[in-house]
Amino acid sequence: MINKLTWPLLAFTLMGGSLMLISCGGEIKSDGARVEQPVVTGVKVIPVQPQTVPEYLEGVGTVKSINTSVVSSKVMATIREIRAKEGDRVHAGQVLLVLDDRELEAQLSKARAGTSEVEQALVEADYGIRAADANRQFAAATYNRFKDLYDKRSVSPHEFEEVESKYKGAEATYQAMVARKAQIQAKEKQVNADTVTAQTLVSYSRLTAPSDGIVTQRNVDVGTMATPGMPLIVVEDTANYRLETVVEDAEINRIKLNDPVQVQIDALGPAAIQGRVDEIVPASDPATRTNIVKVSLSLERGKPNQTMQIRSGLYGKALLVIGQKKALLVPRKSIVQQGQLEAIYVVDGSNIAHLRLVKTGKSYGESIEVLAGLMAGEKVAVEKVEALRDGTQVR
Repeated sequence: MINKLTWPLLAFTLMGGSLMLISCGGEIKSDGARVEQPVVTGVKVIPVQPQTVPEYLEGVGTVKSINTSVVSSKVMATIREIRAKEGDRVHAGQVLLVLDDRELEAQLSKARAGTSEVEQALVEADYGIRAADANRQFAAATYNRFKDLYDKRSVSPHEFEEVESKYKGAEATYQAMVARKAQIQAKEKQVNADTVTAQTLVSYSRLTAPSDGIVTQRNVDVGTMATPGMPLIVVEDTANYRLETVVEDAEINRIKLNDPVQVQIDALGPAAIQGRVDEIVPASDPATRTNIVKVSLSLERGKPNQTMQIRSGLYGKALLVIGQKKALLVPRKSIVQQGQLEAIYVVDGSNIAHLRLVKTGKSYGESIEVLAGLMAGEKVAVEKVEALRDGTQVR
């Protein structure tokens, strides 16, 4: 690993080797005469001064959907149809799976038959109550008439007792019919509940999408026995995504909820996606000494590369703003690649361009931070860089 102490020495050594290669490439002829470097005109040169830029904390993470639904069965039944596969876009309420509902339909038919039976029993109970009530009223009238005669000693005690017995029997029959109807009404509630339960169980044979989204996983095939709680299909909400990144314990207190975040997802191109800190998991991972920070992404609906191509599992980088700092920025186009190293042309007071190795840092739009190899106030070439060589005079 190249640290801060060894980097300048390595840069100096590599720079020396680079200059030697340039010299060997044609600055000195075979007779010892020096070849004059050509003059390059139209080269734009700018001075470099410290600028105030946001200080970022960089974290890497994985894109995940905010809402992921696992579709599972509530009954035990064989899967008869599968109407969605991985990659299909579905809408809320769309049927994804159909279970074998023959047994459930039989239970529903039985419950409905019980309902019909109870309804008929209620009709019969009403007829019985009306008949018993009519008999009771007749018995009551007869009893009252015989009681008056009995009080006047016009009927014998035996005749009166016989009429009284019939009256009490008619009253008991009426009360029994009323009680019978109450029992049937209680049974009606039970049968209705059984019917509703059977209807609900039949509805469970059609498994639907809980929300709009895309099918990301299918765990079963036709003929598989589905059991309650068994994950069958996973539907991912495609409207809302977030990046889950990790931040070290030493830096977590510098992150606040709703802080702005710039997110770059390689699969979607170099353009940054705006986000904000949506959640900070309060528990630290004791193994890695890191905390999970969840960043919600603001996807632009007018950019298909964002809304159509984003998906869970993509790799992303988050730049979390933790403050401000001074930095030397140069245009990205001024950087020259030297193998795996980076260099820049520094123009001195005599308008001579010198190739100098630099160490770059974070990017800020079209500019990039220079961490080492450049000092404030120095001038750098930012245009026609490809035409320059070390020692070229610029105008």
